[in-house]
Amino acid sequence: MPLWVDASEVSGAIAASITFLGGLGVSIFYSFKANVSVSADAHSADDGTVFVTARPTVTAIGWYRIRFAKEDGAFVLLTEVRSSGGRLSDGPTPQKRAGFFGTRSCVDGGETISTTVLFTLGEVPPDVVGWRCFFAIQVTRPPKSIGKVWSWSDTVFVPKPRAKSLEDAHGQEEGSQEAGTATAAGVGVGAVREAQGIAAQEA
Repeated sequence: MPLWVDASEVSGAIAASITFLGGLGVSIFYSFKANVSVSADAHSADDGTVFVTARPTVTAIGWYRIRFAKEDGAFVLLTEVRSSGGRLSDGPTPQKRAGFFGTRSCVDGGETISTTVLFTLGEVPPDVVGWRCFFAIQVTRPPKSIGKVWSWSDTVFVPKPRAKSLEDAHGQEEGSQEAGTATAAGVGVGAVREAQGIAAQEA
């Protein structure tokens, strides 16, 4: 058999192997992905304390398990946004929460996990207009021997809740008093009519 025939067969085998490995690599690359999202709301208590609730969600897209790189491989960062002179700036120190998925260190392929993270902020300075809620995960890329870390993230802005003004509180108080007066008046009229009916029957 001519040498050029052997060489062409070897070349074809090598090309087929390279094609197979390339296809496998592409398959792994596109099957190892995640989709992350976060939503958040702010609420104000009667004493002025503000609470922010964040709801992070992670979905593993593809066949492979998404494993968090470390204990804080999934975290939520809450940063104040302040307004001064028409310019926006970040507050002093952001608050960070991690480990909120409990003992979960991974997300199986096609699985979605979510939870709720609570931030207690106390009374908020008047120049604060809201908060930037940042959610991110850090994932170890297979194989682990490579040691490369991928990350996905999402951000949402949370407006500061409207504080209850003195006028609102006064209006609510007046409304309660009017409702109580109307109820008392209604009970009084009903009692009088009932007494008149009983007297008429006895007569």
